Amino acid sequence: MLRKIAVLGGGSGAHAMAADLTLKGLEVNMCEVPEFKQSFSTTLERQEICLIDAWGEERAVKLGMVTTDFEQAIKGVDYIMMTIPAMGHKRFFSSIMPYVKDGQTIVMWSGNYSALLLANMLRERGIKGDITLAEGHTLPWGCRLEAPARIRIFVEATKLLLSAFPAKNTGRVINDLKHIYPVVPGENVLATSLNNLNPIVHPV
Repeated sequence: MLRKIAVLGGGSGAHAMAADLTLKGLEVNMCEVPEFKQSFSTTLERQEICLIDAWGEERAVKLGMVTTDFEQAIKGVDYIMMTIPAMGHKRFFSSIMPYVKDGQTIVMWSGNYSALLLANMLRERGIKGDITLAEGHTLPWGCRLEAPARIRIFVEATKLLLSAFPAKNTGRVINDLKHIYPVVPGENVLATSLNNLNPIVHPV
């Protein structure tokens, strides 16, 4: 049973996920890269997030840990949620690779082919442990930081495609996450990446 997770990132998606999953009964560690410590300082100091949900209810949510120390953030967690733009996945993954343990699952929200990128990084470093990579096709909600440590969720997703790499692990990941998000299996990580609508709804 899913009990403890790490949420990586310091933007809107990470704040929403950290607060949301805490309210759903999980112990949540939140971690941002040290170079963004200044913009993350309010959350870091308070160890708390103000969440306004899609119905307008406002709650103060105390997290298990807010840090810029990746080793401490992922120690003993079941799942590592990378809730950051895809351009940051390589930077974050490089930071946690020395500390990832057998049995941990890393989920990218959203993936944008990052499962394949990170699998290649593991191979290049000769890491052959039991580490599962997975990705969702988008975030579980639309959200925005209104102020430091204050996040508003505007709308919640009704269905989230999710695939693991290797694909044989998709069923297990779906089973672990279905109680917290409306995940359904994607055919593979190419399907989750190609179904991300961000390039369409956010044109250059």
